[in-house]
Amino acid sequence: MDVCPWTGSRFGGTELGHPSSHIGAFLDLHVDPPAAAPALTGTYPGTLASPTMGPVLDARLVGYWSDEPLYQGAMEAADIAFRTDGTGWTYWSRDGGTFFVYRFSWHTTAGRQLTLDLRQELSGTWDLAGRTTRHRVTSQATCDKQIVLAYEIRAGQDVLRRPATLLHVDQPISLGTIGDRFALKRELAENEQDPTTRSP
Repeated sequence: MDVCPWTGSRFGGTELGHPSSHIGAFLDLHVDPPAAAPALTGTYPGTLASPTMGPVLDARLVGYWSDEPLYQGAMEAADIAFRTDGTGWTYWSRDGGTFFVYRFSWHTTAGRQLTLDLRQELSGTWDLAGRTTRHRVTSQATCDKQIVLAYEIRAGQDVLRRPATLLHVDQPISLGTIGDRFALKRELAENEQDPTTRSP
């Protein structure tokens, strides 16, 4: 079973037309043979009703979060989305056309721990054709990994000193790609999924 082995790196600067800014764009999807994928950082120590008495879903997390508002001129962006049904995804993309997605289920505990159960990983390239953002998947694999994070949600500011709701976790989710702090960017559309699944 694939265990998500790869690390990326963060660079400075961003290009107009970044895929995270074209959420409603029309997508083409192509699947190529599997390739290598990024490595996770591991398991860390660290409302909505749940079907069980234990884990719950912290309703404050529901929505689309991104580190893009926290870095001026970044050439890559890391996003994380939490749905009300306890599923979600991460989306990392870089200027120049590469992307990486984790699909997961999630829950929280009263002790401010956030658990991500990673189920699937996808990576590949993206490009723009007019108003269309096209994703070409070059790696798609099952991922059986659990990450437990301590988290905090608080009021703060983005890089332009505008008021923002901030999410901090105690460790990066994936070294070099998905970091440890995000700003709430928007609400999720009904039945919204990660960008590789959207159709016109």
